[in-house]
Amino acid sequence: MQITRWIRNRVRTLLACDYYHTIFTIPEELNALWENNRRVFTGLLFKAAWQSLQQLLADPRHLGALPGAIASFHSWSQTMWLHPHVHFLVTGGGLTPDGRWLAARNSFLLPSRVLSAKFRGKFLAFLRQALLDNKLTPPPEVTQQACINLFNRLGRAKWHVMIMPPYTHGRGVLQYLGRYVRGGPVSNSRVTRMPDGNIRLRYKDETRTQVRFMTLSPSEFIGRMLRHVPEPGFHHARVYGLFAPGKRRQL
Repeated sequence: MQITRWIRNRVRTLLACDYYHTIFTIPEELNALWENNRRVFTGLLFKAAWQSLQQLLADPRHLGALPGAIASFHSWSQTMWLHPHVHFLVTGGGLTPDGRWLAARNSFLLPSRVLSAKFRGKFLAFLRQALLDNKLTPPPEVTQQACINLFNRLGRAKWHVMIMPPYTHGRGVLQYLGRYVRGGPVSNSRVTRMPDGNIRLRYKDETRTQVRFMTLSPSEFIGRMLRHVPEPGFHHARVYGLFAPGKRRQL
């Protein structure tokens, strides 16, 4: 896998940095549009999330430098329902235009509310323009105007963008990224038993503190799994900023 080779070639740089884990989640009202336009929609999701991070961190009030970032897209929740979101691992600092390294001053990297508003505005603008350019197809029985009305309504809602406390060493980043890049909607360890031919899964609730169980028939289990199979050639892990191929000299 390309991302694995990239990590192996730059492992020393990765281990030398602190990292912030940022999660960009879209409202569930957009799930149908994602299912109907997976490749284009996900590309715009990556683009909006990275541009939001890049532009805010370029501001001297927050950092004033270019960070490195590794991103991974996931379309599932703990119960394997649709839950499109993207994880970003962002270096706790970056390079200034004159080549100086600036460490992040805040334990939270960026204010979540500011980042959320920036991401919401960018992503909805990208979706609207792609729809008008006929690069996005509305879901069945949904008109283009209905999609635009939905974008306008979601522009007034609160979006969920989370910035986790920093990893204090790069090894944790490698372990985390390895699990998410190599894994899938469900790991073998979460399949606890198969009574009467059904499949019993362990999962965590929305707070991720309570462990719960669910039982699925084989057909339901396979159906949920297949909804998350990526299209051939789709890159669900990407690199940005200092980690982009064009920034090798600065890195």
